[in-house]
Amino acid sequence: MHLGSSSAAGVRFLTSVREGRGLNRSAREVGIGKETGYRWLREAYVAHRRSGKSIAETEAVMGLASAKSTAWEAEAAAGPGRHHHRVAVDTEARFWAVYDAGTGADAAASAAGVGRSTGYRWLGRRFCELRAAGFTVKGAQRLLRLSDQVTARAEGQRAAAMLRERGAAMAAYEEALRSSRQFADRTAGVWSKKQQLRAELVDTYWQLMRSGETNASACRVLGMSRRSGTTIRAAHQYQTRVRVPRVVWSGRYLDVRERLQIADLLRLGFSVRRIAAELGRHRSTIKRELDRHRSPEGRYLPRTADHDARRQRGRPRAGKVDRQHHAAAAGAAQAEPVLVTR
Repeated sequence: MHLGSSSAAGVRFLTSVREGRGLNRSAREVGIGKETGYRWLREAYVAHRRSGKSIAETEAVMGLASAKSTAWEAEAAAGPGRHHHRVAVDTEARFWAVYDAGTGADAAASAAGVGRSTGYRWLGRRFCELRAAGFTVKGAQRLLRLSDQVTARAEGQRAAAMLRERGAAMAAYEEALRSSRQFADRTAGVWSKKQQLRAELVDTYWQLMRSGETNASACRVLGMSRRSGTTIRAAHQYQTRVRVPRVVWSGRYLDVRERLQIADLLRLGFSVRRIAAELGRHRSTIKRELDRHRSPEGRYLPRTADHDARRQRGRPRAGKVDRQHHAAAAGAAQAEPVLVTR
């Protein structure tokens, strides 16, 4: 079953397009094809138009003006339609006209030319609509003139449907969190277990090479072929890689991956409290992060926020030891005698 525009990936894609990244780039970031992106744009466009928005408002909300909007406009004007197995609207209206006049469900179904099960299905749907509108079970039963048996069956079906909806909502919630973690890992460049093992192997290879080993001996120690070592060296233009210490961030500060996940969960409609629970941070930490690093338009830009946070954490002046060292050097320079030549 294909994903729709309301899925986590669909929301992520539509938000990226609205932010001006374009269809192709947004599709690559989400990991979908261009045709899927066009399908999601069509679904969103038609939904906005059917909700009462004008063409200009829809294009402004979606952040694009596509040449395909003409075909989408025809689909929006056609209306949602009815399933091919459903009875015509006039037939259902005839059933309700007869039933509301005081006739029983069987006689109303016969007058409308439909089966008995269809009539009771319409009654069950109307019962659920009344319950959703705030009617009690007895109130809906009295208004529709239902028997106790039909009422119990309709209420049981409604409870089962609500349970399925809650289960689907919980599954969608968990899927959104899972996909958000994967999206943040992929965007931030977080390595998988296999990639980490590969990186450790490459680091060990270069340690052996820096200690004076040859390619053949280093490969022999690591248990790999000489061609594998040649491939590693070729990736660095056959130059021994300089040892660069990896940056380890303190858990006190948010890192770029957490900021990317904050932005993604905001796109998916998660609250500050939910985001804080997912990241294991206090909700005030997330709120301060959003208050400090929103753009004038109200958008949260994770890369810009991470850059600004690092720059703000930098010391505004030299450390105390450095200042003392420079002061001592300046004093020694002043005390040094000046040689005058004649």
